[in-house]
Amino acid sequence: MDYDDYNTFRATLAPASGFQSVQFRYIELYCTRLENLINDEGKKTHSDQPSIEEYFDHIYWKDAGMNRKNWVKKTLTLRQFEEKYLDGLISLAKKQQGKTIQDRLMELENPSNELKEKLREFDHLITM
Repeated sequence: MDYDDYNTFRATLAPASGFQSVQFRYIELYCTRLENLINDEGKKTHSDQPSIEEYFDHIYWKDAGMNRKNWVKKTLTLRQFEEKYLDGLISLAKKQQGKTIQDRLMELENPSNELKEKLREFDHLITM
């Protein structure tokens, strides 16, 4: 299946998409800091103290919703997802700032090996 065939097929599924799982986006925001969720372009271009909104401009899952012919225009699926959920995701990210599982782990003086192993297992299972 070439790119155009895929897009024709994909359009029949709209607006469904794997990146549209807002519940998964919530889990990410509870687990890790935003800087771990930005794409390569964001890592190159963000300021020293980016705002949460700036992080969301370059959050990795948006890449799946960009038109690959020009990488500028958002697909309908991404536009609809952002329209419905982006404000809530940004609000949650602000609320979770400094309170993620990663932040809590970093606060521990000497986390047990068992805890670290369980978190690695969780990370592995959630990113499969």
